[in-house]
Amino acid sequence: MREMRDTKLGRRRYRRWANDNMLRELAPTLTASEIGNLFAPPPWGDKSVQSPLETVMVSSRDMAIWEPFRNNVDMDLQAKVLHQGVPRKAVGELGMERRQSPAMKAWSGVERNMRAALRRNYASAFLMDLEEKLVPFIEGDDQDLVVSAVSTYDRLLVHGSSQFHGLKSITLQVPVAATGSEMETCILIKKTEKALSNVNLPQFLKKLKEKDIAAAA
Repeated sequence: MREMRDTKLGRRRYRRWANDNMLRELAPTLTASEIGNLFAPPPWGDKSVQSPLETVMVSSRDMAIWEPFRNNVDMDLQAKVLHQGVPRKAVGELGMERRQSPAMKAWSGVERNMRAALRRNYASAFLMDLEEKLVPFIEGDDQDLVVSAVSTYDRLLVHGSSQFHGLKSITLQVPVAATGSEMETCILIKKTEKALSNVNLPQFLKKLKEKDIAAAA
């Protein structure tokens, strides 16, 4: 210090040298790993601590336990939360990306309970037969389509498929033609301006199922 005072240094240079010298004397000697961490902090360097989610996903057993919770996440609530955290400029870009996926956009328009029922019956013959009726109906000239649905669960699938294709569906009680006194439950499906025929619901549900299986493997 005394030698530095004897040399001809400006006040600013001397103060900078004094501060650097004091920091070197106060700081302990760093190891090689500590020096490396100074130049490679997370998220750019190696992560020394795993998050709780990463810890769970390492084990296949824990991953299988986590999978039902992941599937039960409400996509509407998730989209709302993500939308709130995205800047305004990025929101427009996100909207453009969603418009490039008509099937996912149609799926988001289906009510939550109907989405759950459709996912459980992605390979049912009733759903495939219904798809073969809806697509020609949308592409044809008819404005109304009547679908017979005996059980409550079948009616739920019909309403969910209608929402996926942008159609309007109403449950009706129709008299049986043979007797006239007995009533039969049917669903009246009406066309709308948003009707889509270029998306296939069973194929879309199959891809979702394959994605879930791959995530759990």
